Amino acid sequence: MTDTRTLVERLKKKRMRVHDLSGVGWEDDPDCIAAATAISALEAERDRLKEALRPFAEYMGDRGDLDYHGNPLPDEQGVGWVYLTQADFRRAREALNSIEAKP
Repeated sequence: MTDTRTLVERLKKKRMRVHDLSGVGWEDDPDCIAAATAISALEAERDRLKEALRPFAEYMGDRGDLDYHGNPLPDEQGVGWVYLTQADFRRAREALNSIEAKP
């Protein structure tokens, strides 16, 4: 699989052949420039989300969703804050792990 930074650089350098009354020339491919810009924006969004999820995933650690006997805590059980549940932390950890697993 191609590294996205390498792909973005290749897309930005891609040129297309154009014909006009003066002959043949080369221009930047606007579709490639748009694709490279979109990829860069998605990478920035991914990085922002990763940092937002990190505290939740780190709080959970390897055993944060287990009771003192090693049994899984129910998703509905609160974690000390009114609006956060074990399921919220599990989803955050899974999202961060899926992002970090991708190249």
